[in-house]
Amino acid sequence: MSFDEILYRLLGDIQPLADSTIDGERLCNIEKYNDVLYFVVKELKEAAEWKDDNRDSAQKIGKECYKILLDFKETLDEIL
Repeated sequence: MSFDEILYRLLGDIQPLADSTIDGERLCNIEKYNDVLYFVVKELKEAAEWKDDNRDSAQKIGKECYKILLDFKETLDEIL
């Protein structure tokens, strides 16, 4: 099972079907997506704070997380 499939099973679908019963459940699933997204961004932000550390291994992790956040910001800027 892929990582995407595992997340999908845990979080559920959020794409509307224009059916009030199904869409009501999917609306509730959006909160799960929000919680996961917030958690991941918070973790990346905290690790990114190490990007200027003088220890190589910590700096590598910090720089990679910072890069991911910048890429994510760029994507958000394009779609919002």
